[in-house]
This record gives sequence, structure tokens and C-alpha cells, in this order.
Amino acid sequence: MRTITNTFNVYSFEELSNEAKENAIDSFRYNNNYLSWQDEAINTIKKIAAAMNCNAEWYSYDGIKYYVSFTSKECEDIENLEGKRAYAYIVNNYLMPNKSYKTYWKDRCIYTDGRKNWKRKSNLFYSWDDCPFTGYYMDCCFIEAWKKWEKNFNKNSTVEDFIELVANNLAKDWTEDNESQMTDEYIIEMIETNEYEFFEDGRLCYNY
Repeated sequence: MRTITNTFNVYSFEELSNEAKENAIDSFRYNNNYLSWQDEAINTIKKIAAAMNCNAEWYSYDGIKYYVSFTSKECEDIENLEGKRAYAYIVNNYLMPNKSYKTYWKDRCIYTDGRKNWKRKSNLFYSWDDCPFTGYYMDCCFIEAWKKWEKNFNKNSTVEDFIELVANNLAKDWTEDNESQMTDEYIIEMIETNEYEFFEDGRLCYNY
């Protein structure tokens, strides 16, 4: 029996040549398995769909750009509501059940040790801007859709229009987040934060 020992030189990202750095970055870019926040995005889509009593579907051809669609579980007549009836339905069935009561501090007092005075939630004043679904930033897709729908409101505005706006906003934010993780700057930051090491040609060293 013979034992053969191989010795490899490994490098930090900064120690690589420019060509090897490009190879390392491209390797991460075309391996979408490293993308972060995918579970959070999916969970947010599910929570918003459930709050709107909708079925949600999503798909992607490349793992980066996503398409999201919502379909109401209610009868088709609900989606086709127009004008003031659509406005009332959205407010009563989508917005009001998902409002967040505002929190405020009594007299805004802060003690010398840093503690704040007691807080309470208002029973009268509320907000739709406080990420009421999961706390992930994509919660805001819901209220942003409402603001756009309300701004362009007219007698032909429908519940279906609002549902589509919410789904499109979720797809847009999810895609933009993924695309931001494909930039050189993001990948380099991830490499350096995780202190990955590489072979001379830029191939990732898997702790041989």
C-alpha cells in the first residue's frame, strides 16, 4: 500500500490575480444556490395571499427573475367589483383586517438609565405601513399596491386590479433583490465576509 499526499496552495480572494478573481465571481454568479432570503420571500407571499384569501403561484425560468400570480378564492363576481364597491371591498376585507395599531410612549419619557416610559397601543389610530405579515421588507408590497390603486382610482377600478398589483409588486421586489445579489459588489462582500479560500485559478476550495 502506498500513501500519496497532495499539497495545494490556497488563497484569500484578495490574493488572487485579477483573472482568478473574475473566475471566482462568475462561479458564484452562475450558481444560484447561494442566493439569500428566498425562504423569507416565499413566506411573505404566502402570508399576504392568505390574508387576501387568495391562491398564490410563483415560478422562474432562471432562478433570478420571478413571476407571481394571485387568484381570489372568492367567487368571480368579487374580483369583478368596480368603482366604489371595489373600494369598499378592499378596505373592509383586505386593509382593515391587516391594520396595525400605532404604538406610542407616554409623554415620550426616557429614564436616566436608558429605559423608556411605558408604552401602549392606540385603540383609535392605526397604520398599514408597519409590515403586519412577516416583518420582512416585502410586506410593503401590499400597502404600496394600495397606494397606487387608490391614486389611480376611478369608476372602472376593480378588485382584480388590486390583487394583480400586489402580486406584481411581490414579483418585482423578489426579482430586484435577487438581481442585487448577482452584482460584483455583493458577491465580493459575501466572499470576504465568509472568508472563502480559493485555488490559484479562482476555483473555490472546499476545505480539502
